[in-house]
Amino acid sequence: MDISRFNRHSMDDIQIRLLSTGRDKLIETVSRELATGKGTRQHVLVSAPRGFGKSFFVHAVELTIEEFYPAAQVIILPEEQLNITTPSSFLHEILRALRGESPSTVTGRFLDDPDGEWERSLQDLQDELDQLDKGTVVVVAIENFDDLVKNVFNDLSDESKLRTFL
Repeated sequence: MDISRFNRHSMDDIQIRLLSTGRDKLIETVSRELATGKGTRQHVLVSAPRGFGKSFFVHAVELTIEEFYPAAQVIILPEEQLNITTPSSFLHEILRALRGESPSTVTGRFLDDPDGEWERSLQDLQDELDQLDKGTVVVVAIENFDDLVKNVFNDLSDESKLRTFL
């Protein structure tokens, strides 16, 4: 008998839906709040120890948004983001996902961002968002947000940029 580890990445969408029983109301509530927040930035923090199903929950929310809120676009930045090494590369990754481009199109940086790179990247992202249909809501889920803050936005100037962005 082969018993595999519970891993949402190895499950198809039907399995995710079937295994989400008992969380339907919570998934619906979070999905509705995120997908209908046009013009306002909604934040939801999903926090639990490793292995408690946070990624599974986020994927279930994504499926619900895709099914019931077609004007919303969901981007999930996975747990391992080795190409996000600077503040601007975080914005580049969101932009890449928004465009549906391959991860290979984003190059990581080994050094700090050059002066003005955050602002340029932010403007590029805003320009892309402005091209979407007026009713479109973009939902970005960031796994291990605490690691992103600790490893990428680790000085006060960069942390301030992230706070303003959020």
